[in-house]
Amino acid sequence: EAERSRVFLMIWTRKEAVIKAIGGGLSIPLQSFSVAADTDGNNALKRLDLPGERLGEWSVHGIDGLPGSVAALALDAPSCTLDWLAPEAAFA
Repeated sequence: EAERSRVFLMIWTRKEAVIKAIGGGLSIPLQSFSVAADTDGNNALKRLDLPGERLGEWSVHGIDGLPGSVAALALDAPSCTLDWLAPEAAFA
């Protein structure tokens, strides 16, 4: 049950990142695109069926390393590498 909840939160957070990045909020049908939960750092966006948007123009990445948190980032950049600073390094 705990794993199921964790995967749901990962998917929901990634979908939320997409609708916020595109700018439509919950007016964007959540079934119009798909994200993966387990991506090993690769693009989690797997399908995008929205007028005026192309799959190859977006990427979605989970943000790891935040204990007790689930986070994601959606970018209008199809391929990118994200490097994260440890939270304690960001405030040093």
